[in-house]
Amino acid sequence: MAQVIPLIRTAALMPAFRWLRENGRSVAEVLVQSGHGYLASADPLTPMPLLAAVDVMAALERLEGPDIGVRMVTQVSLLEMAVVSRGGLGARTPREALSRVIMAMPHHCTHEMLSLAPTEDGILVRDKLAVPMAQAARHVADQYILALIREICVLTGAPGPLLHRVELTPHPERGFTHLEPWFGEKLVAARGHSLSARIGSAVADRPFRKVARNRFVAPEPIAAGASLRGDGSLSQSIRHLLPLLLEDGRPSLDRLARLSGMSRRTLQRRLSDEKTSFTDLFSEIRQHEAMRRLSGSDAPIAEVSRQLGFSQQSALTRAMRRWTGEVPSRLRPRPAR
Repeated sequence: MAQVIPLIRTAALMPAFRWLRENGRSVAEVLVQSGHGYLASADPLTPMPLLAAVDVMAALERLEGPDIGVRMVTQVSLLEMAVVSRGGLGARTPREALSRVIMAMPHHCTHEMLSLAPTEDGILVRDKLAVPMAQAARHVADQYILALIREICVLTGAPGPLLHRVELTPHPERGFTHLEPWFGEKLVAARGHSLSARIGSAVADRPFRKVARNRFVAPEPIAAGASLRGDGSLSQSIRHLLPLLLEDGRPSLDRLARLSGMSRRTLQRRLSDEKTSFTDLFSEIRQHEAMRRLSGSDAPIAEVSRQLGFSQQSALTRAMRRWTGEVPSRLRPRPAR
């Protein structure tokens, strides 16, 4: 049975990118150190590998310390989350906002499970990223998600504490001591890699301040689009990723297998079950990207050839003749008369 490659919108990294710029750090250098330099040019709504986001979190923890997940979150971060923040449009309280975020989550991430359960004195929020990751990276991811939840509560103007009985993955060496300035001393090690926090009714059902309600939406309309799982096939999730991976050179089966969390052989077998192959999918996406880039920009044909991983321009010319019967120059934008 096929499984989709874990995907998340690149918007999930926008708070980190902003924090790095504001603090004089190079986003490009951090991405290169994480092994995912191609993300520097990605649009916030572009689907990216969830495991690549995990690698970036791990790199940030090594470079900036174990509390970087909470330090990079501000109220601006709620606007940067694109599809998720759009899902909160019109919400009146944290309970309602989180309920709407849950509905938007399938458009944001394929392997993040956010849930809300009523309690006697409020609500219990749970979140889990269902992919393997090192403990330090999960610790940063947990505190990052927790900080976003806390910022939603801050919008009410309620006095603290805003969160109670917080459970998250401890740092393997530092535990929780470095998080106490933000979340207090009552932090508990999570069970089963599932982050949870209780929000009392006095906060969960407190109306947002008017100005806060206006801020809890993206500044411009953003369509949620289709669920990232698409038709639920492995090949569809690969189609999401290949245009992005082309930005960093020609994608390989080995690289795709690592980002999928599968072995090379398993990936090949599951694609075969869907009556396709990595070669077929790569050829399909490269044809689509060649026609889009040739007809939609004035970049030199040699540059488009390089971007698409062809060894030389003549190889792109031969491919275009095979695909369309035309040479690349016939697809160039014609100057207005």
